[in-house]
Formats: sequence, C-alpha cells, structure tokens
Amino acid sequence: MKLIIYSHPHAGSTILRSMIGKCDNVHEIIKERSYIPQKIEHKTKITLAKWPLYSNKTQRNDHSKIILVRDPQYAIYSLLERFQNELPNNHKCMLNPRYWEWFFKQVLTAITEENQYAIRYRDIFDRGKLKGLCDYFGIQYSDEIYDQYPRHITDKEIPSEEPERTDHLNFRKFQINQKIENKNSEKRMHRGRIIDEIKRIREYRQIFGG
Repeated sequence: MKLIIYSHPHAGSTILRSMIGKCDNVHEIIKERSYIPQKIEHKTKITLAKWPLYSNKTQRNDHSKIILVRDPQYAIYSLLERFQNELPNNHKCMLNPRYWEWFFKQVLTAITEENQYAIRYRDIFDRGKLKGLCDYFGIQYSDEIYDQYPRHITDKEIPSEEPERTDHLNFRKFQINQKIENKNSEKRMHRGRIIDEIKRIREYRQIFGG
C-alpha cells in the first residue's frame, strides 16, 4: 500500500509520519513527496510519505490518503514564527481564506471516502484516536510510538545537532528524534482579520466547533 499524509504547512505532518513510521509494518520515506513512485514502494510493508503543500495540483487517486488538518489559529502562528513573518511564496496560501475553505472540504470528504482518513492535529496526541487511524489502514499500532528513543533510518541520515532551518531536508530528518508534544496553546495563537474570516467558514465550525 502507498500511504500519503497530505496536509497544509505546519499541520504536524512530520510528527505524524514519524510516529506511524515506528510501526513494524510501515516503511517510512523521509523525503517529502506528493506521490510514491513504484520503484521505491516497499514490497511487504505499507510505504508512508508525507506532503505538506496539499492542493488541487497534488491530488492523487492511486494512493491511500491521510488528510491532516490543524486549526489555522495555531498553524499560521507557527508558520509566521518560523519564517519571521516573511512567508515563502508556496506558503502564502495559508493567509488566504479561500485556500482554507478548499482544504476543509477535503477534510470532510476524507471522512466519507474509501481509503481516506481525516484527523486533526490535536487528535494525533490522543492514543485512542491515533489507534483508530492505524486500525483503518491495517497499521500495527503500539503505544511505543509515543515514546522517545533514538531512531536510525541509516547511520548517516539523521543529524545529531539541529541544522539551519533553511536546510529543509536535514531539518526534517533531525525532527524525527525530537520530543513528541502538542504545541497548541493559548500563547501560540494567531489572531486578526484573516483568522476572523477563516472562522466564519462553515466547514471550519464543522471540523473545530465554535
């Protein structure tokens, strides 16, 4: 099986991929990919990758999908904090309520479609809800995926010290062995006109309440 975690930027896709990647019958692809070519698909395990820039252009119908969504109040804060308020062009969609309306519709579609599963960022820290996701795809869940222990994809692949965040690939590798924690908090919320517009979207209320 080819399984992709699709998300928007700063939804927690690296955390979720790393957690599921600890399961015995999962083969984790570290490099971010919008699809999994047949040549790198594992013959006996579920091949897992993630793509944090989900859009109409990156939809695939030949992969099983996890659609991961984080409340924009936290995702936008995290993004602006990392890039010091200077967003890369391919991340500026995060400030567009129309993108969020489209993304929320993908989340709600995934709830009803076969071979798709939607989950909120906050729910990946709930063992029961994450086990539900794993059971759906036949992933061999264990509570150990929440434990902190060093992982070695290869001896040279995971940096021992934090790289510059501009070194995107190595920074994502480094994150694999970092503490698993829910970073949503009142102190890390973005506020303002854009958030007000997003919260008025009907699908926002369906997914997050309020």
